[in-house]
Amino acid sequence: MKIGTDILSIDPMELLCIWAELMECLHHNHSYGGDTMEIYAYRFQKYSPSIHTYNTVNMDQVHRACKKGAGALADIVLLFCETYACDATIDGLPPGEWHLQHGEAFDHRAYVRVIYPDRTTEGLLTKVERLRDENEQLWIKYRNAQATAERLQAVVDAADELTHVVLHRLPAVAPEDTVAVIRAADDYRELRGPLD
Repeated sequence: MKIGTDILSIDPMELLCIWAELMECLHHNHSYGGDTMEIYAYRFQKYSPSIHTYNTVNMDQVHRACKKGAGALADIVLLFCETYACDATIDGLPPGEWHLQHGEAFDHRAYVRVIYPDRTTEGLLTKVERLRDENEQLWIKYRNAQATAERLQAVVDAADELTHVVLHRLPAVAPEDTVAVIRAADDYRELRGPLD
């Protein structure tokens, strides 16, 4: 779900208080339940006697107000999760899904749970080991690529030297003189003797 504009309907002081409670949940020290907070619908709705007087005449207004409050809650939770790279549920559902399924019925309270990636010592050690393994694999790939580049450079250098020899040191030879060139090379090898 994309963050909507319902968050703009929240009173700025209330928004700051809710954000602070979400931070407490993120750090597992919220007074309600560590990583879970209990949040009431009235914090997201402006009081209107005509809306909050339940009767069959204004139920449509009540549902709209509840849906707007639910949208504001979902928006702030989504924004918080985006900001702190965490996940959250509202009454056990992802915020967007909760808003769609239960938005019109949000007239009392909901439970928001902030789920942060494993921050225990074991979880951190596992991440460190995984990063170390990934780093080692990347280093091996780098060294292999470097060795391949060095081998390719050696081949290029040898090809350059061969081209230089062919173009500059050998006399121009007509095809019919090829046999004479080969004999001259053999004679030269005999005169020179074996290489040490």
